[in-house]
Amino acid sequence: SPAPPAAVARRVMRYGDALVWFLDEGALAEPEGWWVRGGASAAVVIDRTSVNAPHGVLVRNGGAKNHITLTAGGWTVTLDLAPGEERHVDPPRLLGRTPLRVASDAGFRPSDVDPASRDERFLGVWLQLR
Repeated sequence: SPAPPAAVARRVMRYGDALVWFLDEGALAEPEGWWVRGGASAAVVIDRTSVNAPHGVLVRNGGAKNHITLTAGGWTVTLDLAPGEERHVDPPRLLGRTPLRVASDAGFRPSDVDPASRDERFLGVWLQLR
């Protein structure tokens, strides 16, 4: 399937047999997954490049109670998560690609919950393909 236009994707990361196209500034991509900023939403496209590519998404909440909404096409799931709580979700596959929007109502600064951390980013929820 053709790739999203370069002008649309702000960044592309490979996670195993999947590419994730980051379409806005709401996500912070890291080598193993990505954060959605606290109090924000992020749009990505998950492009599975083989049948072995992971389909599910691990959703791990940050350091504050949070309300998370995941949307892919007509599919929506909402999660009310305690600090550090994890859930596994399975978004639908849409024509080999899954456009996914994740909204995080709350957030935290890692440096506020871990005195050893120097991370001042305002983070909401962590996502990782599984």
